[in-house]
Amino acid sequence: MSKEIEHSGIVTKINKQIIQVEIMQQSACSACDAKKSCTMADAKQKTIDIENNNYNIKLGDEVIISGSSRIGYYAVFLAFAIPVFLIVAALLVGTALQLQEWISAIIAIASICIYFLILKIFNTKINNKLKFRIKL
Repeated sequence: MSKEIEHSGIVTKINKQIIQVEIMQQSACSACDAKKSCTMADAKQKTIDIENNNYNIKLGDEVIISGSSRIGYYAVFLAFAIPVFLIVAALLVGTALQLQEWISAIIAIASICIYFLILKIFNTKINNKLKFRIKL
């Protein structure tokens, strides 16, 4: 069974297709008692777009958004795991072909650029898998 990711937020924009909810994303150390004297604590405001399914809400309402924990795993896989694999693979291929190190590095960087370009092209399809909903 998949766990749910939940964040509370405030509705900042509503139109026919999209509801925008602003959430406060906090790091694990932001709940620490020593955060005032520590430079590691941080919190960031994020805006999440949610498909408008005629929720009975208005601007300024505080809502809870939720999504499957699979969303997080999928996002981490796309944003971190695949790029690391591409860099390592490019460097290993460059070494196996006995290329100079700087050429292998350029190939690795180029492979990452191409990968993120592909992600940008398929942005709509990826966003369909990374959906949050408003929990009523």
